[in-house]
Amino acid sequence: MMMMMMMIMMMMMMIMIMMMIVIMMMIMMIMIMIMMALLFLIYIKDLSRTSDQFHFVLIADDTNAFMFDKSISSLFERANQELIIITAWLIAN
Repeated sequence: MMMMMMMIMMMMMMIMIMMMIVIMMMIMMIMIMIMMALLFLIYIKDLSRTSDQFHFVLIADDTNAFMFDKSISSLFERANQELIIITAWLIAN
């Protein structure tokens, strides 16, 4: 009887240890995901400094660039000039 109780207690302890390990791994995964997102945002933040003509909106891993002009032909010309600069930044980074 005593041996059976000891075995049950050992099994319960092992289950608790395994649960703690799983919880710790989940916490570590969440921390890694947060760090990766923050590092990506720090890395991509410089992109908005490459052009003063575009208005950049950076959300998580999505980047939008907006430009406005009264003339469509002027808009295309300015946008293409700025995209050359942005392309150079992307190649360098």
